[in-house]
Amino acid sequence: MADPVGGIILTIFLSVTHVGENQGFPHTPDAAYVCGFDRASYEIDQAGTIDVVFVPSTAPRFRMRSVRISRDSETAPEYSTRQVQNRSLQLDAANKTAQAIYFGVIVEDVKTGLSFECDPQIINTPVPT
Repeated sequence: MADPVGGIILTIFLSVTHVGENQGFPHTPDAAYVCGFDRASYEIDQAGTIDVVFVPSTAPRFRMRSVRISRDSETAPEYSTRQVQNRSLQLDAANKTAQAIYFGVIVEDVKTGLSFECDPQIINTPVPT
């Protein structure tokens, strides 16, 4: 995919915490990790690059390993992974189709070797042409 027009259009902040087994949210008793994004959902209205970064308070033991992208319209693969680094990742967003985009950041706890997924939602709202 060619570089999208618009540069960085959205920065998403992710916080990850190890709370220990049976110490997390009541409806996920076996979860040992809590993920938090700076918003419940995100909207974009242009093409460009989406940055996902850990907040500085996220412990160095956590690393971003990959990202899973899914969408409402399987015929419109408008999102792709640009790069994944230890503490951040970038997605290319073509934003041509109004749809809900879901992505899951696969995070590894290098201390335990366990991996888990953190997943926000993005709603596309393309500008009419």
